[in-house]
Amino acid sequence: MGQENKVVERIQEMLDKGQKVLATKTFGFTGVPTTDLQAFTEWRSQVITLLIDEIGENHVYLNQFKTEVDRNFSSKVELGLGILEAVKNDFISENIQPKIKEQLNEELFPISIVQGKNRDYIVRIAVQANGCYQQGWYDACAVMIRRLIETLIVECFESKKIDMNIKDKDENFFYLERLIVEFSKETSFNPSRNTKESLKKLPKLKALGDLSAHNRHYTATKKDINDIKEHIRVIIQELFRIAFDK
Repeated sequence: MGQENKVVERIQEMLDKGQKVLATKTFGFTGVPTTDLQAFTEWRSQVITLLIDEIGENHVYLNQFKTEVDRNFSSKVELGLGILEAVKNDFISENIQPKIKEQLNEELFPISIVQGKNRDYIVRIAVQANGCYQQGWYDACAVMIRRLIETLIVECFESKKIDMNIKDKDENFFYLERLIVEFSKETSFNPSRNTKESLKKLPKLKALGDLSAHNRHYTATKKDINDIKEHIRVIIQELFRIAFDK
């Protein structure tokens, strides 16, 4: 069972429990329908823990739940159930990437260097690159590193609103080899001094990804990845910084 399915199951458990809380509704002396305070408090605490675990402390859904579901009024519980349904549906449709679990072995590079900025699609690629390295699937790892770098270079140009410099006459983005050339020429990015040496390894990273993806006689090894491993982290972190630090 995939991680997304497990998350959906946990959310459904909280939806079911929320319905049980709602079933305790009574009309107090004010005439406002309220639910059992103890049951509400326990449910609210468990939902908050679930959301922190699965989508992170800064996600809009968590903040909305904390703010809006603050009393044991039945209307507040109904609102909380609506938020949980939205979270569940986003996981099912893969609009939300599960928060990276601590048990993920981040041997290749830390996932944290590409987290934030609401770029879940970048995190997904980073997770796959790390996971492939962890499992010893080095060809797949090389391909995912190549894809991550390609994506981040495009993001760099788009963030500066100069993406026309990396498109052909039909408005298609250049392939990675040309992207690297254009990135190296672009003066507005201003990479840090320590990063410049690592950025020189971009063609080697591209070549490794190409071989793994297209050469049927080539099989990447752990040594191939490890030889450029220290540069991988520096390059990815720097590209992410250029793309998203305003």
